[in-house]
Amino acid sequence: MRVLFGALTSALREPLAHFLLVGVLLFLVHEWWQDRHARDAILVTPERVAALSAGFSRIRQRPPSERELAALIDGYVREEFAVREARALELDRDDSLIRARLRHKLEFLTQDSASAQAPTERELRDWYARNPDAFRTDPELAFRQIFLDPARHPASLDRYIERLLKLLREEGAMPISGPGAIR
Repeated sequence: MRVLFGALTSALREPLAHFLLVGVLLFLVHEWWQDRHARDAILVTPERVAALSAGFSRIRQRPPSERELAALIDGYVREEFAVREARALELDRDDSLIRARLRHKLEFLTQDSASAQAPTERELRDWYARNPDAFRTDPELAFRQIFLDPARHPASLDRYIERLLKLLREEGAMPISGPGAIR
């Protein structure tokens, strides 16, 4: 024991031991500082941005503009900062309203997940039959413009037009009769 203590005492007198000890202490302080500030950072991940955008789209029925998205992100950061400060001041402790809200939220989540079952094929068909407008899409129109230059086809322009009309009607690309039909 005495030999071990003597060897340790002599090792601690060496400048290399001082250098290593200071290095280890600096490393530990650096890690502690990094961890502390990493916890304080408010990270806005791509998933969070997508969730903010999706929430906006659900309410407004359109995606947010760049300005609106920046405002959503800014609002999220402000809210997160306020919540962290409120927790640091322990404003969430011994508050009956917050406790009741947390209890209701937990009950809602547990009831919702406990009662959630995948619908049967019959239930889906019945729901579809009752809500056909939810699956209806607006009709789409497309057109193609064909410019016929009389200067390029002076003698055969009428024959060329007839051939084009026949081809378009065969493709089903043009109404043969009714409004919009070319005669």
